[in-house]
Amino acid sequence: YTSFLYHFAIFFFLSSFLFLAVYDKKFTSFHLLMVLFLSFVYASLDELHQYFIPGRVMDVIDVMVNFLGILGGGVVVGFFRR
Repeated sequence: YTSFLYHFAIFFFLSSFLFLAVYDKKFTSFHLLMVLFLSFVYASLDELHQYFIPGRVMDVIDVMVNFLGILGGGVVVGFFRR
């Protein structure tokens, strides 16, 4: 479970900072999709590179937990910015 918490927390903070970086007076759906897409691509590539590291395992569930962290970061930033 600590692995899931780690993945969630890392991508929660990644997406939170990305949302804050692009969040200005006009926050459009383009900004939202850009942050979600970039964060998801980074999460996927992070898991893919683990395939090539001895002793590490590429896991689709980790990508899903990463994406939950990404969504969580977006929700929290959106809540506090309104």
